[in-house]
Amino acid sequence: CTSTFKDINNFREHLFQEHGELGVNVRQCHLCSYATLLKSKYDCHIRCHLNNRVIRCQKCNYSTINI
Repeated sequence: CTSTFKDINNFREHLFQEHGELGVNVRQCHLCSYATLLKSKYDCHIRCHLNNRVIRCQKCNYSTINI
């Protein structure tokens, strides 16, 4: 890989996202499959869920988050 980085956190995130190398502090979203090493990206992602409402089926108990 020829990517270069000025910040160690961005380098670690690149290794995780592009090359599948797991870090010690992987933050996994409990609402979807999103995962990141960076707390700032995780916090931003969680806000996208908070800004969306839950959609419920009127005929059964199924519900989902509108993303």
